[in-house]
Amino acid sequence: PCLYYGSEIEFRKGAVIDKGPTLALKETGRAYYGGYITGDVSVNDFADVANASGNVAATLNAPLSRHLQRLNKIRAAVPALRKGQYSVEGCKASGGYAFKRRYTDDNVDSYVLVSINSGATFTGVLNGTYTDCVTGDVKTVTDGTLTTTACSGQGNMRVYVLSTDKTPAPGKIGDDGKFLFTTSAAADLPQDYDGHEEDLSTNDGESNGHGATGGTTDPSTPLQRYTPAVEQDDKSVFYEAPLNVNKITAWVWNTTDNFTGKKWPGKSMELMGVNADSTRKIFKWTYEGTLTTMPSSVIFVVDGKQSDDLVYKNHGYYIDGTWSKEITNYVAGAPTVTIDKESGKYEGSVTVTLTASVPDAVIVYTTDGTAPSTSSPQATGSKQLTFTDNTTLSAGILHEGKVRNVVSREYIFHEVQPTTATIYLKDPMVAPNLWSNLYFYAWDGGIALTDAWPGVAVTDTKMVKGEKFYYRTFTKPTADYVFNIIFNQGDGKHQSVDITNLTKDTYFEISSTTNKYTVTDITSQYSSVFGDVNGDGKVDVSDVTTLINAILSTSTYDEKMCDLNGDGNVDASDVTILITLISKS
Repeated sequence: PCLYYGSEIEFRKGAVIDKGPTLALKETGRAYYGGYITGDVSVNDFADVANASGNVAATLNAPLSRHLQRLNKIRAAVPALRKGQYSVEGCKASGGYAFKRRYTDDNVDSYVLVSINSGATFTGVLNGTYTDCVTGDVKTVTDGTLTTTACSGQGNMRVYVLSTDKTPAPGKIGDDGKFLFTTSAAADLPQDYDGHEEDLSTNDGESNGHGATGGTTDPSTPLQRYTPAVEQDDKSVFYEAPLNVNKITAWVWNTTDNFTGKKWPGKSMELMGVNADSTRKIFKWTYEGTLTTMPSSVIFVVDGKQSDDLVYKNHGYYIDGTWSKEITNYVAGAPTVTIDKESGKYEGSVTVTLTASVPDAVIVYTTDGTAPSTSSPQATGSKQLTFTDNTTLSAGILHEGKVRNVVSREYIFHEVQPTTATIYLKDPMVAPNLWSNLYFYAWDGGIALTDAWPGVAVTDTKMVKGEKFYYRTFTKPTADYVFNIIFNQGDGKHQSVDITNLTKDTYFEISSTTNKYTVTDITSQYSSVFGDVNGDGKVDVSDVTTLINAILSTSTYDEKMCDLNGDGNVDASDVTILITLISKS
């Protein structure tokens, strides 16, 4: 869902969102509505307004505004709505939509059943006492089935929350309104505007006389003329475009490195100003990382339209996707920073000194492997640091509001043993998905872990609890290493959403085919049971047979599941453990 500023009061309801340069901004659905929020407001807590006056008070009373406030209160009170695993299994709506979600951790056990625009019946749910956050209705479930009260009307819903030992149900939250109600919609609250909610601002920025310079502003402030300039040793390119262009991103790479973060469509180019006769905009991209190689290729994405693969020419000036000239207007560069100790292995401790090339330069640095930013720790001129554990040190110079000339060192005191994480996808080749091929594309913050897009073809499969899964195992250099993945068919058209923050063995299945495929984490259903050597979900004599065949090398096997004593070998001692386990069950 997307809410533009003003949507909560249905401002410009029915207006075209954007027709580009052919329609004045004040006539579109994106028109600024600053006059509607003039006045004063104070709050007690999230979505809890203490008092308000002026136009903002009227805006907060708008029916859709009140609806959003109540939805946010409910969402804040029910952890499962914010973070829980989503499922529609056993959720049958009577004309609308129904789903359930659950979230657990050491301190939380949150379980919720939701029906939208109609009543619903939920089967196979947890027994216990449920309370509806909308009506306050209480239902006790003893047979795994809950049927909600009637629910009709646009946007109306029922949100039944199970009371658990860790997370009691919050009860009814908020007051009935136009969209969320028990039996009938509540009357609208008064909206007393002062008549100046859509005044235009004056071009000189003076107050309009009604509390602010806001309102719907004519976008007539001119851009400054800009003369392209570069530093001798930087990596940068320019792009000249028509005045109606709003955003350009650059995707910059060579055969070994990507200079724009490996996340398409790359980095936004900075709007520097306009050309000498003010008829064209000039954008600039400057590399701010630590790579020492030179780019060889570039793609520009201009308001969503992609250029061809172009030859990257450093300090190049491109006009509408075509190289024009090299900029040789050099300016003094930012100071530099040096680190006196080289990367390497050390014993005990190492003390390093950061030194700026000019005494009053501001050094910014990090010690956790992240790139330094304007909010990183700072030092003027020099800084001494001592390390006793594995550390990645990065330092740069804060120059004209940006971090420049970053250098990095890695100090190792002990080797980190790599671990692995295996990612499984439930067979997408069968109905309803019917994929023809399967590729995994994986990456971390800046490095592809597989081949370039679309990644690697995945053909390895295994049966887990009677279901076929495709899988690939990734090496993790550290225990807390995080990576991301996209499942796709290798055709450039069909792919999943970005699946991020992966750290361990995880099982997924395709859950939706609308636009990009969405997936559901089903690890809790398929993670291994100790002793379940053949992956059928049970521990019995058939597992002994599978284990013996594995020892005799007459069948393929999963070493993690067969090595029951964890000694790195699959042998008779593992059979003894398995037989003992079965005899005690």
